[in-house]
Amino acid sequence: MQKQSINLFSTLVIWSFLFLFGTAASAQNQKKPAKAPAMEPTVYCHQVTELYTAELQEKANKDCRTVYPCVDCKDQNTGVKTCVQLAIQPDKNAKCRATIKPVVDPKVA
Repeated sequence: MQKQSINLFSTLVIWSFLFLFGTAASAQNQKKPAKAPAMEPTVYCHQVTELYTAELQEKANKDCRTVYPCVDCKDQNTGVKTCVQLAIQPDKNAKCRATIKPVVDPKVA
């Protein structure tokens, strides 16, 4: 009887350890819950020019070419998603702008 109780006790201990360690291991391997997609702030179409012109002007100046982005926005009256087409050219601050240098006449100098 004593041998049976020892076997029963050791079996119970082994099963307890397996259960505890198995639960801990499976808890560590659980997948993280999916995050909700980040909500984009609503940009209405009448705000696009004021919000994006400075940034796009820098890009046009840096790239030395006209940029033609279509900026996603929402129509304030209808709520329909659309885009506003902008055309931004390099301005006088662009390093690629041609500068006119005065011509020095060698006969006069």
